[in-house]
Amino acid sequence: MNKASNYERKMDQSKVRVAVSWFFIIATIVLTQISITRRGSDSTVDSSSIMQIQITGKYLTGMKQIIEQNPLLDNKRLPQLEQGVLNNERYINHLSAIPILAEISGREAALKELKRMVSDPGSVLDSKNIPVFYQLYNDGSSSLDPEQIAAVKSYGWAGRLALSQDKPDSDPERKAVLQSAFRMVMLAGLLTIMALAVIAGGVVLFIIAIVQLKKGKLKSHLELPENPNSLLIETFAIYLILSTVLPLLFTAIVPGYRYGSIFASIFAGLLPIIWPLLQGAGWKEYRTALGWHRGKGLFREIGAGIVGYMAGLPLMLAAILVVMFLIKYTGETPSHPVVFDLSSSPLFLLLLACVYAPFVEETLFRGALYSYLRKSLPWIVSAVITAFIFAILHPQGWIAVPAIGAIGFNLCAIREWRGSNIASMTAHALNNGSIVLILIISLA
Repeated sequence: MNKASNYERKMDQSKVRVAVSWFFIIATIVLTQISITRRGSDSTVDSSSIMQIQITGKYLTGMKQIIEQNPLLDNKRLPQLEQGVLNNERYINHLSAIPILAEISGREAALKELKRMVSDPGSVLDSKNIPVFYQLYNDGSSSLDPEQIAAVKSYGWAGRLALSQDKPDSDPERKAVLQSAFRMVMLAGLLTIMALAVIAGGVVLFIIAIVQLKKGKLKSHLELPENPNSLLIETFAIYLILSTVLPLLFTAIVPGYRYGSIFASIFAGLLPIIWPLLQGAGWKEYRTALGWHRGKGLFREIGAGIVGYMAGLPLMLAAILVVMFLIKYTGETPSHPVVFDLSSSPLFLLLLACVYAPFVEETLFRGALYSYLRKSLPWIVSAVITAFIFAILHPQGWIAVPAIGAIGFNLCAIREWRGSNIASMTAHALNNGSIVLILIISLA
């Protein structure tokens, strides 16, 4: 009787701890969305727009060079390029677009747009520098003082393009800026060819996976703990709580240190992993639940991660098309608050995206959360729930949920297929690494 009573008491305690964990998970999701909404309405934070304008500007400037240097190409495309700048609301509200417009349509077009900005400075996100750009295009780069030159250079490649606008193409500074634009066009062409090839391979792998699944040959190798231990969901809840609270505390203690919240987030991801061990969980059962094992072998699991990522590309591509549709009809654009690190410390961002994020997020999302859900739900339901929470907690905003959710769903499918988290970590690192590397090369 006492044993039965103890068992029932433990079960009741477990249910309470699970309920409390879900309360904090839902509360963190709500707070995260409020924070994202506030950040999106803050017009002073516009790193994402600068980055997007710079990449597009490089491509357009490079295209102009190719069109002008090749007589076989149609010069009628130049006015189309100009309209592509003027018709984009993000461009006409940002000074980063002025050098691009000047390069495509000439200095007079840039001055005309600057005069519009002078008459309506409230529509320009960085209006304080309008006089500097107007002086630059009206009087030339030699008229600027060192402080004004520094202000223009803060716009990255677009700023360097602006400062070289009145110099001959043979000038070393001007030549370096134009060559960077030309390389951008070549990179875009190469990436397009590679993407088409990878997507084609992904479609083949996706079809093979569906056929194998229907034939019952695609088996699950997921190993779950014998008992539906509440420690897994508690671990995930603690991770979300710490990732919300620690950055705020760090920012309050060390104000003005822009990397503070990032370092705090790193600790927030690592500390909860030891929680079940502190509660007496068995190491073997715990690491199995998290997917911390070699599966069929390290290199075989890495290869499976690459194949699994490619097989999920059709699903991810479909989700990206949905996001593009939402962007077109809502005017909102997904952005990540750490884009400033691309120019200041690309290596740090690469390590963060390709090492830390795959390890921590796969351990906690596809490890703790997915394993807990999988004890009582079918894999596809568990994958949808995990993918949704994974996507909604990312700082890109609700508009990116379909794309990030598709990635999260694919990572869950890989975890279900392989059991080991090595494969899903590999796929996660491949996804993040390819995006960050493309951005680093594009912004160089």
